[in-house]
Amino acid sequence: MHPLDQLRNFFAGTDCECPLYKSGITIVERVKHLPITAGVSCFLNTMNGGFSRTIFSAAMVKPKHPYIRRFREDEMLCFRVLTDYLHLLEDWKVRYAPKTPEDALDDRFVEACQMHCHIEYMADVLTVGDLEERVALVDELMKEGKITFLQEYTTRKKKEVAHHGEEPEIA
Repeated sequence: MHPLDQLRNFFAGTDCECPLYKSGITIVERVKHLPITAGVSCFLNTMNGGFSRTIFSAAMVKPKHPYIRRFREDEMLCFRVLTDYLHLLEDWKVRYAPKTPEDALDDRFVEACQMHCHIEYMADVLTVGDLEERVALVDELMKEGKITFLQEYTTRKKKEVAHHGEEPEIA
């Protein structure tokens, strides 16, 4: 079926008394034998008094992709938060490592040992992973505010170290 016939069939059965619609159908009938681009051009010229180029070019503006932009923003946020936390863990792994085998293990050292590989893996997925893997990871991190919690936790721990030089022990 010719695309112009599809246009006419799309509006068939509608109760449209719009003069623009009726004149459009008349033009469709007249330009049915022309190629699609010529028909569209003729239609726009007739409807807009010769300003078809402006309207046609405005219609060709690339649509914005809010979902893609939102994903990229979320992905960058996740990567930044994960790398900040990863750097904190690396610092803790060195700073709070026991000096002798008899020393008690610091909670921050234990956290660094337990979380380092997992956080590093997630950062690697965001860096070199497939699109599906990255989307799944970003969705998981954004769900229920996990990344926000991690961001606040990292910021709080960095401030504690900066203000006190050492984190206060929790009793």
